[in-house]
Amino acid sequence: MSYALTAAVMERRHQQGYQWLLEHPRRKNLLGYWQSALTKQIPPIIESKLDDEERAEEQERVERAREQPVTVEELRAFYHCCMPDNAWALWNLVKHFQVSELVPELLETLVVGPPRYMGKCLEALCSQATENDFREQLDAALKRASSTRRDAILFLSYMHDWASVAHSESAWIVNQALEEALSSPVMPALLACRQEEEKGEPPPEMLAKLGPEDRRVLRGWSRETDFRLGRAALVVLAALG
Repeated sequence: MSYALTAAVMERRHQQGYQWLLEHPRRKNLLGYWQSALTKQIPPIIESKLDDEERAEEQERVERAREQPVTVEELRAFYHCCMPDNAWALWNLVKHFQVSELVPELLETLVVGPPRYMGKCLEALCSQATENDFREQLDAALKRASSTRRDAILFLSYMHDWASVAHSESAWIVNQALEEALSSPVMPALLACRQEEEKGEPPPEMLAKLGPEDRRVLRGWSRETDFRLGRAALVVLAALG
């Protein structure tokens, strides 16, 4: 049944485009098949460890297989159909395929979208960012972020396993851009939360370094328990007594 529905969506998309999917009364049920149709037309992420000749050959092979290239408008329509309640289809798409056109939408979700998707957005950006203008896009997006959200993004960056994506040019573009764009005036509080995440609790000597301003910020973070940072801050405050 799954193969049949994927084939049906692909054929109708080929004949009529994607607008009918937006109006379909059971659109939610078709998202997975729409995603499958898209992935057959989107180039996969080509590993940077390939040499230039191998990358060119892989790109040429992918281009030959494409029958109906995916437009930016269709990608954005797919994104808005997935968010915020059916994001699983979006994450399946960006995990393996190159859709850098969605970087602005992913940044929007990172800075103002549902907190539960911040980590997924960071992971997705690590495979989609390009060197051309990512820093400019990030700076523009961060202007819309609250101070707590900026701290939460910085915390996620600290907790991200960058070593696991050491081969990815996109990941290091994101890493460098975040380091340059974000900073925190309450670094001891942020580091205490990091220790709590990594070791279960911050060491006593670190807790002793937390002054009144750090405690004030920790209390502010702890009110936002939808954020990973907020939950860590709550534990640190409990350790402080």
